[in-house]
Amino acid sequence: MQQQSTGQRMMRTPGRRAGRSRLLGGASALAATAMLLLAPQQASAQVAVGGRAFEANPTAIDGSVTITRTDTLDTVRVNSAEAVITWRPVDTATSASVIDILPTGNALAFTGDVNYTVLNRVIPDDPSRAIQFNGTVISTVGGALGGNVWFYSPGGIIAGPSSVFLVG
Repeated sequence: MQQQSTGQRMMRTPGRRAGRSRLLGGASALAATAMLLLAPQQASAQVAVGGRAFEANPTAIDGSVTITRTDTLDTVRVNSAEAVITWRPVDTATSASVIDILPTGNALAFTGDVNYTVLNRVIPDDPSRAIQFNGTVISTVGGALGGNVWFYSPGGIIAGPSSVFLVG
C-alpha cells in the first residue's frame, strides 16, 4: 500500500495484483513455497532430557516434533506434514575447523505416521564454519523408508567418509 501526504492509505490497483500473480508462476512458485516453509508459524516441540547423538540443541520453528535424545541415537518424531527445526551446535568455537555434528557411531532418526518434510537449519555461532556428518541419518514413515529430510547450514555441509543417509 502507498501512503498519501494526508496519511490516508490508497488501495492497490487490480493491475498490480494481476502482475504479482503472474510472478508466482514457474520458478517463483518454488521460491514462494520455500518462504512459506521458513515463515514463522506456531510450532511445538518436546525435547526429552538425555545425552545427544546429534551435537546440537534443537528449537522447533514450525510444525510439531517430539525429540528423544540418547548418547548415540536422537529420534525426531514428526507429528505434522511439515516441520522446521533450528539446531545450534554445542561446538561454539570461532575457528576455521569443521564441526563434527553427527560423529561416527551416532544416528539421527526421523519418524512419522504420515509423509512429512523436515527442514533442519544448523546455525553455528560462527556461520562460516561447515558441519560434517560422520554418523547415520535415517527417515521412516510408518516403519518403511520415507519422508523428506533437508539440511541447511550457512558454512556448508560435508558428508564424511563414514556417513550414511537412508531417507525418502
